[in-house]
Amino acid sequence: QLLVYQSGLFGEIASSINLSQDPIEDIDVKIFFLSQLSVSSIYENDIMFSLQLQKIYFDIILLREELLLRDEHRDITYILNHSLWGLANVSFCETDTFINNFIKFDIISYIINSNSKSQVVLNPSLKIIGNLLSNKEEFVNKIISPELFHYLIENICYKNNDISIKSIGLWAMSNIFSDENQQKYIFQYNLPDILNDLFELNFPPDSEIDKEIAFQIGKYIEISNDEAVVVLIKKYDICSLQKKMLEKYSYNLRNMCHIYKCHLIMTSLIGIV
Repeated sequence: QLLVYQSGLFGEIASSINLSQDPIEDIDVKIFFLSQLSVSSIYENDIMFSLQLQKIYFDIILLREELLLRDEHRDITYILNHSLWGLANVSFCETDTFINNFIKFDIISYIINSNSKSQVVLNPSLKIIGNLLSNKEEFVNKIISPELFHYLIENICYKNNDISIKSIGLWAMSNIFSDENQQKYIFQYNLPDILNDLFELNFPPDSEIDKEIAFQIGKYIEISNDEAVVVLIKKYDICSLQKKMLEKYSYNLRNMCHIYKCHLIMTSLIGIV
């Protein structure tokens, strides 16, 4: 990919796209090609190219109805899918203009309100959200909303039975919890109970879901003050969930390191519980 980028081919294809005139099948092929570029160093070192790609992907999402009307017989789902994956590949770029464009063009609202149950839409959409939530705290605070939490919770628990969607949804939500300022969301949305209910569904070990649950528990404990940890222990019985996870994975504890962190922190608080 790096060699192709250095040849200028990606740039030429991006500049050749004309959404108002190109046949839908041509747009589909070009967007698919561009969406394959996933080398993060390119986006970080070539901001103008990142913004160019971002605009193309945004335009396709915002003009989706017009594209559909131009060719009613062609399914544009995969054009949207390629555009969303393209955005997922560039959504970790931390330039202020770039990340603020997501707010300016209200792309997150589009994702939340799409109500799609299709994996080809949900997978890249959750990846975009997860990448954005790992960005600067001031930006993360701008995009966190009840609607965003409900979207994540719905896809983690209820809306979709696909294991990969649940896993990537858990990963995306984990990126919210970086310091004590976010501990309020743990209790506002009763997230420990949600994690416990998920674990009780007994997903296979290779699904990655239990690993993501363990990671998220660890994040809750790490960012919580003493008072919040006591709530986690007394109200949500998080120790019981940890015990069940350790028992299930007693044969292989490699992915349970965050559970051990929890035990260490809670052991230090045992006197106040």
